[in-house]
Amino acid sequence: MVECLAALTLASFILSLFFTPVKNALYAYRLYNDRRIAESRICTVGAVLRIPVFYCALGIPLDAGEYKKSFGSNLSSPFSWNGPISVIQGRDGKADGCLRLAYGCPEPCRTLREYNAGKADSSFRFDAAANQNYFALDLHDKSQSVKNWVLFENCVPRRTPLVVTRASGSELQLKTLSADEAVVPKGDRLLLFRAVECWALNDRLYTKDFRTTGDQPRENGVCDIRFYLNDDRSRLTVCLIVRGDDDSLAPGRVVGAEKCPEELLSQWRGRSRYVLYCARFTWPILNNRAQQLRGMAYNGGNA
Repeated sequence: MVECLAALTLASFILSLFFTPVKNALYAYRLYNDRRIAESRICTVGAVLRIPVFYCALGIPLDAGEYKKSFGSNLSSPFSWNGPISVIQGRDGKADGCLRLAYGCPEPCRTLREYNAGKADSSFRFDAAANQNYFALDLHDKSQSVKNWVLFENCVPRRTPLVVTRASGSELQLKTLSADEAVVPKGDRLLLFRAVECWALNDRLYTKDFRTTGDQPRENGVCDIRFYLNDDRSRLTVCLIVRGDDDSLAPGRVVGAEKCPEELLSQWRGRSRYVLYCARFTWPILNNRAQQLRGMAYNGGNA
């Protein structure tokens, strides 16, 4: 019995030497896996916003009044927005919680010559056929659908959206609702008008793509997201808080707190049973900035 007790005591001592490192290793693995899940969610948010931000304001007026006028003063969204990029209150009532982006998505076709578009339909021919399935031409008032608006980057007057009234092969029938006449130069790219909203609600990221109906859930585990524009709307900063999936890891712990403003973090400290991970994206609104530089050069030339 003495020998058995001594053997058990020795075995328990030896096992304890291995148990603590194994326990720590398992904990470290759970932390790593939890962080990997959170980083995947952060990357998804970045991927959802990257293309709309990159093409934001391409072929679209910057000024809120000109933007609304260019779409025929339509009172419905997204035609009534305050320009191609704006930030409004989120669906949960939080300030800066919803981002609105209007942008031009390039098609692989260009005009064959210079064309004029007026209040009546004008025929435009391209060097390749546009995607015929994109347009919604069965509507009586075609201007009510986002799908039936196209843009041209070098249109004169600049940034004049045009309505598609008919599509056949590489030919489109277009007209304008804002100017007496718009001139599109030879070789200008066809841009499809698109608009999207983005926000977080009830632990999930949502978008609303105006080419379809309803809200689209995009990613789980996104606790909060806020959008900040600088004064001239040439730079967008996105701050977000996502969570991991393991609720047994130091609940309420915040990783990367320096990436989010304290007024945002204070709403989440101690309220989550998961580890929280903060992230920040800062993107230039390239087309917005380019339009501003062109305007400065034009005014300087006049001076």
